[in-house]
Amino acid sequence: MDRRRFRVLILSMGVVALAGAALTWRASRPVIPPAPPAGPAVEDALRADARLTWRIIYADCRRTVDFSAPAGGMAGWTRERLAAAMPDWHLERFEPDGARLVRVSPGLCPEMQAFRTLRWREGRLAVFYGRPPHLLFKETIEPVPDGLSAADRQRLTEGIVVRGDEGVLSQLEGIEN
Repeated sequence: MDRRRFRVLILSMGVVALAGAALTWRASRPVIPPAPPAGPAVEDALRADARLTWRIIYADCRRTVDFSAPAGGMAGWTRERLAAAMPDWHLERFEPDGARLVRVSPGLCPEMQAFRTLRWREGRLAVFYGRPPHLLFKETIEPVPDGLSAADRQRLTEGIVVRGDEGVLSQLEGIEN
């Protein structure tokens, strides 16, 4: 065998060995999955022009109060981030244009906490939370003040609205005198 063929044979064997090593190395290395996107997809986050609505359902007075505001600093937030930031609220709706959060609050709504109505109920003088037409019975006044004038009776038939329990006491003192 001459030298030239010997060199070609050695060189060929080297190329085959390198190709085999490269294939073996490529097959044994771990497969790395592609990196996730840098942030949430646009359709999964609140837009800058989104509006948030909070709905409070007051259990005792069976009333619902909604209030709404621009997302502001919450733009870009995902459903998960919003839900985690407001654990006392139920995330009822989440879209890029806005979200609605709902909470059931035990007790009276603010209006019923502030106002009382005195009126007749089943022939007795009664105190109700709130003002007409949204009333919730509180208590009956016993005994009914003596000497009610016709004007006082008429006002009590329609209902006398006062602020808080202090207003009830003041009104009763005025009726008794």
